[in-house]
Amino acid sequence: EFNMIWPDDEATLVLANCKETVISSTTRIINISFKPLSQVRWANSNDTWDATPNTTNDPYSWNFNITVVDVSGMNNSIIDEYGVYRYTSVLPDSDWVDVVALPGFSDDSSVVTIIYSSNYDFNMSIYSEENLTHTLWGNTIEIANNVKILADADPNDDIVSDKVFQGIGEVNAIDIFNTSGIFSVDNISQTVDVQFNVFIPFGTLGGEYTARVATKIIQK
Repeated sequence: EFNMIWPDDEATLVLANCKETVISSTTRIINISFKPLSQVRWANSNDTWDATPNTTNDPYSWNFNITVVDVSGMNNSIIDEYGVYRYTSVLPDSDWVDVVALPGFSDDSSVVTIIYSSNYDFNMSIYSEENLTHTLWGNTIEIANNVKILADADPNDDIVSDKVFQGIGEVNAIDIFNTSGIFSVDNISQTVDVQFNVFIPFGTLGGEYTARVATKIIQK
């Protein structure tokens, strides 16, 4: 019988992976499996781990205390500590741009919220992986000089003026955070809002156009 006494919001016990393996009448191997949740990712130490076993003396780590007791009262226990060295994640909305405009005009997209996590100082950039392509006929609208990211979408990012994309691919990425990407010491995730303006060139065939947009976090 496997039970987690505490905590109930920072880790979950994976019962399917918990098991006992009988080695002999006096020896067992007990596997206890748990999944750390988002909060655990912020235990990234201060680069000075103490490797002394069976102790919990590092204030920047998470501790665990595991005890096994059999029906006859025999028991064994261990305490130790751990942390996550580096962790990032980016969870953008699935639909980024919703623009309607006639050729020769432009329109602002809806504001898109990017949910992200980083347990260390970071840079975040955004770019289009491809040009906008007509969903039926394959005609394209070039990203270069036709799409820009707007500065007013989020006052807390590093986009201080509207920036025009010079092309597709990571080589033409625009930084969302380049100097102020400071990780939160005690947090699960953060958000940043982005918004685009798309110009529709003269002669563009009417219809729906799509393109893949990518965001990337690089820890410093």
